[in-house]
Amino acid sequence: MAMKFSDVKVHNEIELCEVGDVETKEKIEKALLKERISFFIRWKDKGFWARLFSSKESTGVICVNDLQRESAEACVKRLEKEENIQVKFLLQKVDKVFF
Repeated sequence: MAMKFSDVKVHNEIELCEVGDVETKEKIEKALLKERISFFIRWKDKGFWARLFSSKESTGVICVNDLQRESAEACVKRLEKEENIQVKFLLQKVDKVFF
């Protein structure tokens, strides 16, 4: 029996927060994995001259499913207090279609 797939594409990801350094990103990754929250990281592409003359690392945006937004936000806020890290919350829909 053949499986029937829908042609409907659902985009329900939100940009949860923005991180600028690898250490903070790794802490957030571990916390989200521990809470079993699905996520992906979209790296903001810097231009050639910005990469050449900037000592700052590239910026990553952590995206989660909209249904897990509240638990992911609580997890990151808890991590902010415990680990004393700074995170910029975005909480907006992902504007790009990846497929």
